[in-house]
Amino acid sequence: MTTVETALPNSSFLRAANLEVPWVSLSVGLNIIVTSMICIRLLQMQAFVREALTSEMSRVYTSIAAILIESAAPFSIIGIGVVVTTAQKGPPALVLSYIWGIFCVESLFLLSEYQEDELN
Repeated sequence: MTTVETALPNSSFLRAANLEVPWVSLSVGLNIIVTSMICIRLLQMQAFVREALTSEMSRVYTSIAAILIESAAPFSIIGIGVVVTTAQKGPPALVLSYIWGIFCVESLFLLSEYQEDELN
């Protein structure tokens, strides 16, 4: 049945198998959990460094945590929008899915560009 549904025009495997909402939810959830764990560890190290060194040196950890949160926020916010609109079968679901997919592909593209620069 899934093979027939995915062969129809304007369909995808994720929609035919009803996997889009769980897949995006798990991806966004994992992103939020991992980013939170990294930021918590950075803030713990900031407190440790503040006790040993000056407060100016500990500000680096806050800046790194802010960068991580700011880089994860668009992906997570758009992913939550995809989950909500897809679950409600709203009209903006296709647009948000497309934008979220671009975020996924763009991050892989940027990583591959970075690796090629490091090899050369």
